[in-house]
Amino acid sequence: MIKSKKDFFSGTALFLFCIVLYFLIIPKWVAVTTTVGGVNSRTFPEFSTIFIGLLSFFLIIKSFLFYSSDTEEPEESKTKDKKPFAPYSIIFIMVLYTFIVPHLGYLITTILSMIIIMGILSVRKWYYYLIVILIIISTVFLFEDLLRVQLP
Repeated sequence: MIKSKKDFFSGTALFLFCIVLYFLIIPKWVAVTTTVGGVNSRTFPEFSTIFIGLLSFFLIIKSFLFYSSDTEEPEESKTKDKKPFAPYSIIFIMVLYTFIVPHLGYLITTILSMIIIMGILSVRKWYYYLIVILIIISTVFLFEDLLRVQLP
């Protein structure tokens, strides 16, 4: 019996997407170019697809074992929206991001846009900002230095 329908349906949709991605999209759209060490251009997309597929499979299993921790919010909190313009502001920043990246580069633009988005969402803890900055820097290191993929 399914104890958490939301987890089951989102896990199933994500798992099916990973199957389509792994067997249809990656083989058709990612050309194989061999590099040193047996790593090719499909290694990273296939690895990340398998990883996401495993996580979605675990989410499906979790939906059978545990009840959802989501509780229904009272009606009052549903009608009150503390930040009605936050989604629009974030979409505007994302669109603006695409125009600024070619001029300032990936690293600076991504750090600035994430700090602004976290400010819009009223993130108060300083270490969340530090974590985001460290993830962005490690992503740059992973792609530019290890995978030799040039970022904008």
